Amino acid sequence: MHAGLAPLGVKVTVVEPGYFRTEFLEGNSLVESPSTIADYDSTAGEVRKIAKAVTLNQPGDPDKLAQAMITLVEAQKAPLRLPLGSDCVVAIEAKNSFAAERSLAGSAVATPATKGRPSRRLLCDRWSMNLSCGANCA
Repeated sequence: MHAGLAPLGVKVTVVEPGYFRTEFLEGNSLVESPSTIADYDSTAGEVRKIAKAVTLNQPGDPDKLAQAMITLVEAQKAPLRLPLGSDCVVAIEAKNSFAAERSLAGSAVATPATKGRPSRRLLCDRWSMNLSCGANCA
């Protein structure tokens, strides 16, 4: 979306909020199926437990979230992704670390499957990230 809309002057930012102190996880906002599937107890089931444990005690301040959104809208150069809340930042760092480890584990197989190695500039241009990736792509 970012690459497709950039030529039109439209900025795109993926806002990734963590948990914020709202009533979002309460019964009047969150609808939960009464039935569960045992195979998902360690995944979706854990998310259900966390939601019940943190409701109305979420670490994020909704007023600060609102201010961050205003700052984002007014920014001349908006980031491609904006994690909001320390819990979200920690989760993204863990996911990125996991992805990097998994990618490195497969590089012995993946790298020989290509002819040469594309330059960083080519990769940035290919994904139109040269405005936000932070890499020196000149």
